[in-house]
Amino acid sequence: MALYNADDLAANLLLIAPPLGNEVDITESRVSFFARSSSATSTMLVGVMTDPTDATTFVETHNITLSSTFSEFILSFASYTGTGAYVAFKHPQSTTYLTIYVDTVMLEQTPDNDLAALLVTGNTTPSVNTPSQYTIRVVNRGNLSQNNYQVKLFNAANDVELATAPGLTVAPDAIVEVPISWTPTVDGPMSIYGKVVLATDQNTLMIPLRQSR
Repeated sequence: MALYNADDLAANLLLIAPPLGNEVDITESRVSFFARSSSATSTMLVGVMTDPTDATTFVETHNITLSSTFSEFILSFASYTGTGAYVAFKHPQSTTYLTIYVDTVMLEQTPDNDLAALLVTGNTTPSVNTPSQYTIRVVNRGNLSQNNYQVKLFNAANDVELATAPGLTVAPDAIVEVPISWTPTVDGPMSIYGKVVLATDQNTLMIPLRQSR
C-alpha cells in the first residue's frame, strides 16, 4: 500500500486494518510490517481507531522513523488505553509529495515467549586453533523476561554447530549483546550463521544471520 499526499498537507491519509475480534485484547496484540518512504528520512504514525470512518478517532501509539529502503517494524499496543479495535497507519503530512510504502502487515497476539536473533558480528579473519570472539544480538519480543536460552554459531555449508553460549537476561522489548567464542579447526573460507534457541519459544520462525570469513 502507498500513502501519497501530492501537494495537500491537510488531507487525512490512513491505512486502516479490519477490526480485531471482540475476544481479542488489543493491549496483548502487536503489528509487524515493512515500511519505507520516498524521502531519505521521514516518519509514519501508527495507532488505533474506534471508528474507521472518523479520522479524529485516531490515537497515536507509535511514531516511527523511515528511510528510503524497506525496514521491518514490530510494534506492541501494550501501552494503549482506549477502546478501539482498528489498527491504523497514518501519513505524517510533514512535507508535500511524500509517499509512504507499507507492506507485509501482520496482526497477532503478543506471545509470552519470543526471542529473535538480529545480528551476528565478530572476527572476519580468525586463526586456526585460536579462540575468536563473536556477538549475537538478541531481542525479546515476548511478554516475559528470559534468561534460560542459548546462542549458537553454525557452519552455513552443512549446518554443523560450531559453538554455543548461554544467553543473558533480556527483559521484554529489550535487546542484549550475547558473547560467544569459537575456535576454528580448519583453514580456509567459511560462512557461518548464528541463531538463538529458546525451548519455550512460541514463534519458531528463524532467519539465519550469516557472516563469511
